[in-house]
Amino acid sequence: MNAFPTSSFAKARRTLSVLALLAALFSLSRGAANDVGLEYRIKAAYLYNFTKFIEWPPAPAAMSEAPFVLGVLDADGAAYNIIKESLRGKSGANGHPIVVRHLTGLDAEASACNQIFITRSSGLDGAQIRKWLDGQPIVVVGETTGFAEQGGVIGFVLRGDAVHCEINLAGAQRAGVKLSGRLASVARLVHETR
Repeated sequence: MNAFPTSSFAKARRTLSVLALLAALFSLSRGAANDVGLEYRIKAAYLYNFTKFIEWPPAPAAMSEAPFVLGVLDADGAAYNIIKESLRGKSGANGHPIVVRHLTGLDAEASACNQIFITRSSGLDGAQIRKWLDGQPIVVVGETTGFAEQGGVIGFVLRGDAVHCEINLAGAQRAGVKLSGRLASVARLVHETR
């Protein structure tokens, strides 16, 4: 007899698969880190998995069937194109299809996103994002140095020969989202600078 109900066992197995994928992504070799295409495909996988380890505030009933919107703020569109292709046909938490949008600034279209990835080419840093967010339920992920410490929720960093994540719990709290302890266990927690 199974110790877990079938649905619980299946959920646990899927969660372990996702965690295994995150662990595998940590082992990016230095040569591969210099390959921009590979770098953004790996970051797309992270962005996808974040949807499963973050809880957003409940959507109004009229929005319950809405897609999960991932905005990519990317001046030249290179990262956007790679991420869009990598996530084509994927669904986020609760089966919501993921829609990837190219953003050109922090405007009304950006405010309609659930998650925004801020690339280096955008020219924005975490401090500018912190001012713009003002409690909106948006998980903002960036790749500039010190992004999470400056007010972003999650920052990508290259350390040694691997891509890592830094998490700012104050930023998550300000956005009104809850991060899974499993996500925090595979990332470095940072404190926000003032």
